[in-house]
Amino acid sequence: MIYFSYFHSIVTYGIIFWGNSVHSQYVFKIQKRMIRLVANLGVRDSCRCVFKELTILPLYSQYLYSLILFVAKNRDLFQTNSVVHSVGTRYKNDFHLPPARF
Repeated sequence: MIYFSYFHSIVTYGIIFWGNSVHSQYVFKIQKRMIRLVANLGVRDSCRCVFKELTILPLYSQYLYSLILFVAKNRDLFQTNSVVHSVGTRYKNDFHLPPARF
């Protein structure tokens, strides 16, 4: 309860925008420190099992989950391959990835 009231709401706010930044590793370390405090673990103890016991997603998993939810809720913002290409392949219902170079 302490984790969700103090930390989770702050971390998940806008995570789809900043979750892939370089500084997210520092936030993940803070998240692990918070889990260790809640579970009364030592500094060198592993948090992996505690994440599962407390049913808390690690930062990177929460980032991916938030991105998937955003895409699922906003399917109309993305183009499918059938709109871009006239050839009906088995990937026609997949989202079209724009080229990285222009």
